[in-house]
Order: sequence, then structure tokens, then C-alpha cells
Amino acid sequence: MEQIDPMIQGVHAKTLALIDFKHAVPLLQVPGWTWLGLDGQFSTRRVMLTGTPPRECRLRVMRVNLLNQTVTSTVQLESREGAPGTTLIRGDVSLAPAPNGNAATRCVLSLRGLAARNLADSGGPASAEATRRLANEYARSLLEQIAGSLERVGGTGSAA
Repeated sequence: MEQIDPMIQGVHAKTLALIDFKHAVPLLQVPGWTWLGLDGQFSTRRVMLTGTPPRECRLRVMRVNLLNQTVTSTVQLESREGAPGTTLIRGDVSLAPAPNGNAATRCVLSLRGLAARNLADSGGPASAEATRRLANEYARSLLEQIAGSLERVGGTGSAA
């Protein structure tokens, strides 16, 4: 019997954060991104993702790298139902200065990754297209929350 990969590719989202790149970098390097969402179990942050349907998830930040004017953070969105650590979406959130000399006022945030095949229907695998559409809604929602929190916290100079 052929094994079906539990994750599908094609999760993509992008947004702008209205913050100076050099102010955003230290915030993304804060362990666990304590400036985002609410405290969650097992070193996670609780975030509410808009989408159809809306969903509360645990966000786990696993690794942060800074290379050539880009910060890349490996993140995992985990289900609050079922076994702890059940992955819904896994990918890399990247932050880079906006092009055209706008790095002092804005950054580009993007997410690329994989989604659980049963994201759209916990009862079993949904179509890859339905899963991808919902995963992209959730990815966009997460990026908008990250951008909003970076703008709010980065403007105050506090990382807490």
C-alpha cells in the first residue's frame, strides 16, 4: 500500500510591515516571540487565525537566522485539538527590507511552507486545492498579526 505524504507543498503568503528593518530584526530574535499572541503550552504562543473556519493554534518558533539582510524564522502552527505538537502548517517566515530604498520605513514579510493534508477536514484528507486555499488564508492571517505586532512593539522600543 502506498504511503500518502501527510504534508502538501504550496503554502505562500506575503505582506508589508511598516517598521524599520533594523528595529524589526531584534524582535524576531526574541526567543519564542513573546511579543505575539498569548502564552501557550509547551513554549508556544496562542494565535487566532482568521479563515474559513477561524482557528486558534499554537505557534512554535523553532529557529531564527539572519543572513544578508534577511531574517528567516522556522515556525510551526500546531493544533490545539488532539495530541500536542500536531503540525498544521510548517514553514519559514522571512523578513527583508522593502526594495527601492524603503528599508527605513517598511519590510516585506513572507511565509513559504507545507500544510497538513487534513487541515481543511480533520476527518480525513481534503482535496489538495482546498487544503492549500485554507493554509494560505491562515498564513496570511499569521503574517498580518506578525506585522501588526512588530509595528506596535517596534514603535515603542520594547520587546516584551
